Amino acid sequence: FESRQEYNKLFAKGEAKFGRRVELEDFERILREMIAPAADRRPVDRPCGNGVPVFLGTGTGPFFCRVAIVPTRRKHLTKSDLAGTFIPRLPLPGQQTGAQSLGFKKYFESPTPDELDGKSFEYRLFRAVPHAFLDWMRSYVRLETIGLDNIPRHGPVLVAPNHSGVLGWDAFIVQNEILKQAHRMPRTMSHNFWHGDNLFGYLSRKMAYIPQDFKKAIRVLRHNNLLLIFPEAEAGNFKPSTQMYQLQPFNPGFVSLAVMANAPIVPACVIGAEEAHLNLGTLDWTEKYIGAKLPLPLNLFPIPVKWKLIFLPPISLEKYGRGDARNIRFLEEVAENVRMRIQKRIHRELLSRGVLKYLLDG
Repeated sequence: FESRQEYNKLFAKGEAKFGRRVELEDFERILREMIAPAADRRPVDRPCGNGVPVFLGTGTGPFFCRVAIVPTRRKHLTKSDLAGTFIPRLPLPGQQTGAQSLGFKKYFESPTPDELDGKSFEYRLFRAVPHAFLDWMRSYVRLETIGLDNIPRHGPVLVAPNHSGVLGWDAFIVQNEILKQAHRMPRTMSHNFWHGDNLFGYLSRKMAYIPQDFKKAIRVLRHNNLLLIFPEAEAGNFKPSTQMYQLQPFNPGFVSLAVMANAPIVPACVIGAEEAHLNLGTLDWTEKYIGAKLPLPLNLFPIPVKWKLIFLPPISLEKYGRGDARNIRFLEEVAENVRMRIQKRIHRELLSRGVLKYLLDG
């Protein structure tokens, strides 16, 4: 529910409809009628211990709950029985809702010592360490962010930045900025090398990274999540520094995802990551043995250059259908359009930093 008013209105509607105390089956029927037509609130039945279904939104976990009914052994339900069982949606930045009292807001902020007190080692490792490191990294690169208003605050979204920096620091920083500034929980698509049945796979799952799997990506978007994809992939990340800020061809698969899930595409520019690492080239032959290519960087720790992150206006593809999602020519044209938008904005930023640099890089 968006508010307690919605909750009270739903209960009153049940009493008016049946003219008696609302039974659990009646309440479930009303929920289905109200929620099922909405695209972003498709209910999912999940059995509980006593057989009473719990209705959740299309998402999973506490961040994406829409509606919940607490299981009860009593046949009849009253307002006092259901008081406090609703779970409001996450607030928009600056919006005051009941979600803050439930502690959702803390997941968009760095943990405090009180929060970590008494927690397990795993909780500290995946909650405290990434936040502490990325907060330091943000100040280290003097990150400047523009265009956060272009990221929709709800519904499926696909963010597509340029990829660079050899070691993938841009993925961590973009993901962290979306989480803390846009208040959205991003999922990031990464190379399948990081998703095996080993330590890398365990860490990737904990950090909300998903493999290069079309079905999993569609599921993420249809659950109204934000998906972060780097269409250049390793070709952009591992390119030699002599090709600095020259975007590589975009894999058009992300356009098909956006069409199938009716998700807007938000192009993004990452300025500075190219200069953070100097790369000589790529070892292609390693892919045969370890399943991934390897770069040849001159430095492993990033040079402290200033970074700038720019989110461009979203591109809507809602007028296109499944047939267009299979049209390779259409997909390539849209992918090239997105690439050129990012490249054009990068050139503008480089021009503002010096004409000579613009001529050398562009």
